[in-house]
Amino acid sequence: MGIVAADTSPLSCCVTGSYNAHVSHNYRFKRGDPVRIGWGRYAGATGVVDSAVFQKTVDYPDDYSAGYHVVLEDERVVTVRWDQVRS
Repeated sequence: MGIVAADTSPLSCCVTGSYNAHVSHNYRFKRGDPVRIGWGRYAGATGVVDSAVFQKTVDYPDDYSAGYHVVLEDERVVTVRWDQVRS
């Protein structure tokens, strides 16, 4: 049993295959960086950045914004805005 890739040939006109490592100037941290959450529901918690995201966050569930998935010391993963994390 092998891995079967999806047939994307019908999408070649509308899907790009390039990769851009620079997501945005708002993302100061990268995967593996240790951070502390400065305010909000998890204020004071420390963890490690897993990924930079643009989605709804724990403290702003109705708004999409730039942020991070942070793996906390107790192994929970939380989504916080970019301005909530400190080095």
